[in-house]
Amino acid sequence: MNLDSGTLAAGGHKNHIYAISEVIRAGSIRAAVDEGVIKKGIMYECIKNNVPFVLAGSIRDDGPFRM
Repeated sequence: MNLDSGTLAAGGHKNHIYAISEVIRAGSIRAAVDEGVIKKGIMYECIKNNVPFVLAGSIRDDGPFRM
């Protein structure tokens, strides 16, 4: 998705995999937020506001996210 317009992005799957790789590199979603890798969005808000969450379905299946 194009973040500014919400339309489909060319190479969007590549962007999705890149984002997952960055979180894996940081070690967890929380670490990615703390390191400034994730700067906005729902996962950022969950971490910053201590909102519990569970990832399921295709999000979980794309890679080993650790909380």
